[in-house]
Amino acid sequence: MTNLVAVATRLAARLADGATLLVHGPGDLAPDAHHVVVEFLHPVIVGKAAYPALCVTAPRDVELLGRAGDVALALGPSPEFLDAARQSGLEAFELEADGHGFVTSYHLLWEITQLILESADRRTDADLAFLYGGADTDRLRADAERSLATKRAESTALCAAVLARCGAELDRCAAEIGQRVTAGGRVLTFGNGGSSTDAAALALTLRGSGVAAVCLADETAVVTALANDVGVEHVFARQIAALAGPGDVAVGLSTSGGSANVLAAFDRARHDGLLSIGFAGYDGGAMATVGTIDHLFVVDSDSVHRIQEAQAALYLALADRIGH
Repeated sequence: MTNLVAVATRLAARLADGATLLVHGPGDLAPDAHHVVVEFLHPVIVGKAAYPALCVTAPRDVELLGRAGDVALALGPSPEFLDAARQSGLEAFELEADGHGFVTSYHLLWEITQLILESADRRTDADLAFLYGGADTDRLRADAERSLATKRAESTALCAAVLARCGAELDRCAAEIGQRVTAGGRVLTFGNGGSSTDAAALALTLRGSGVAAVCLADETAVVTALANDVGVEHVFARQIAALAGPGDVAVGLSTSGGSANVLAAFDRARHDGLLSIGFAGYDGGAMATVGTIDHLFVVDSDSVHRIQEAQAALYLALADRIGH
């Protein structure tokens, strides 16, 4: 298993020196690589610093995009990417998956990296040597290890709890989706930011099991055209209006449960006769009250990362049921 504290310590040192994080996810892990970039470049937790990050789609493009001092991160085995990064003089790491895929691993990497960087921010410039070794190294490492163990245990417990609580609903939902796709229906997934990458991962997983599925957030030209011309709140609803029929399925993900364009998409889906499935966090937000969602899976947590990890466990369990 990846030593997350060791990788986070090196990553923090590089980011503190102004490095860019270059992330590669081979094959079906491409959405996860985009999710990592979102975590570092646009942290949703108030008060957390943003750091430069890029997604590298083609492995050898790291030779073009990397600059001296940058750091490379591969999600899973990617020897071509890692070799190219190291040959270019970059420090490079491979991140391994946990029991629910990569989402918990890269969330924990981000959280521990932030912890280390925040510890650095509380010191004077002369004390920044602790990132590279020194009197404070052992204490910081112990703090990071404790934080990592606590967060991992919280994630594991939450995933287990929501899967147990939602098991019967997942069975019913999978049966209804199965009926529709057997009759020729398609599954349309959507979300914003990290949730858009989860929507993409779900669509990829479903296609891998023979289910017709597409992520509406992947349609970059369409999304940006609609956002520019008619407003970001319409980017998914307009696609549903154009693409979907009454035998299709709409699956929307929102950590808050209140994303305006996700809610608008569910309104359109209900109008057009689609089966609607939602994944939300906290208390479900507006998704719990609008009355346009046939199956709503709520992760009762106030941590964005733990919510997304439990949502991943839920939608993967749903995809597995549909596949069988």
